[in-house]
Amino acid sequence: MKKQLLYIILLIILIGSFACRKDFDYPLVQTGEVTDIDSTGAIFQGKIINLGEEEIIDYGFVWNKTNEPRIENSYIKSLGEINTDGIYNTKINSAFIEGTKYYVRAYIKNESSVVYGREVSFISLGSKAPKITSFIPNTATWGDTIRIIGEHFSNKNEENKIEFSNFSSNPIRSSDIEITTTVPYELNNTPVDLSISVLENITIANEKFCLIKPEIHEFTPLSGTYQTTVEITGKYFHPSYTEVYFNSIKANIISISFSSISAEVPSGLPPGEVDLSVIAATQEVISDIKFNSLSPDITGFI
Repeated sequence: MKKQLLYIILLIILIGSFACRKDFDYPLVQTGEVTDIDSTGAIFQGKIINLGEEEIIDYGFVWNKTNEPRIENSYIKSLGEINTDGIYNTKINSAFIEGTKYYVRAYIKNESSVVYGREVSFISLGSKAPKITSFIPNTATWGDTIRIIGEHFSNKNEENKIEFSNFSSNPIRSSDIEITTTVPYELNNTPVDLSISVLENITIANEKFCLIKPEIHEFTPLSGTYQTTVEITGKYFHPSYTEVYFNSIKANIISISFSSISAEVPSGLPPGEVDLSVIAATQEVISDIKFNSLSPDITGFI
């Protein structure tokens, strides 16, 4: 009987020692209440109880309009690495729809796992409109990658609507402060406004976006007459929005790519040197070398 009692006492001590330990080998995080809810957003709060044995590579919040939000399928506010426990919070100003219920969880992540806190819900009163502070580069050509830097974007690609003038461009990657996209191939004029709409809130960049001016590197032959085929090589041509002129007379384009054009010398050119120019999406470049328009040559008659 005494031996059984001793075992029970030892078991109670052992359980108590584990219950009092704070240095667990896995991370622990709590989700706090959502506060300061207004038309500009809300403040999320969390508390890291324990960091665990592995290095913490990220922590922050996830939220969504459905239960149990996770990193893979939700809005996310990443706060980066951390090496100390305690309370943390952040103001979320973007991608809230007024009158909509959202579910929030704090999270902490190491190399092997992601740990979430309890789920907290709140009703949104809206959020701030997006803001574009800059975009890089501000001059590019069709298909080039553009980085748009700003505030209050959505980290969901489908909720960021980007337009160059009236031509849409799909985001490649999105966060609340940066979006990567490409210049649409349909863009046919320059300079144009660059705008972003997030859940019907729209903003237009202060700076205009410009297409790169076309370049003529060389053309052959350097001389010819009506219907002579001239091969032009260069850069920043467009198969649909490019024209070739000899002086002010438009040439017939036989074939075209983004770096080469085959065009026929038009009729009506005066003999002698004439300008050869290319216009791509309203931007004109004139070759430094003149084209020599040849006069008809009568070799004989019968």
